[in-house]
Amino acid sequence: MEQITENSFNAQSRDEGPPLSAKRREQWPLYSGMISLICALIAAMFGSLLTASSWLVGDNSRGHLLHRAGSVLLILTIPLIILGACCLDVREKRKRRIERG
Repeated sequence: MEQITENSFNAQSRDEGPPLSAKRREQWPLYSGMISLICALIAAMFGSLLTASSWLVGDNSRGHLLHRAGSVLLILTIPLIILGACCLDVREKRKRRIERG
């Protein structure tokens, strides 16, 4: 005698492709690369503005603080660009590997 369970009624035999988590795993280099490049652009703009405003404020405590913050943001731009480039390179290498088969 065959026993029918609830799961046998709900089973689907279609292949819907990779699960959603696999699709997200494939897209992380693109998203992280774009986010880091956008952050690098924002850091460069704010760093330049803070440095320029420190020149206008002059040689007091606020001017030194603005200059320090602007310098940190300008220096932070370089690692963010490098990180974004590395992530986009990873995506390109994966794409080439998939195309080759």
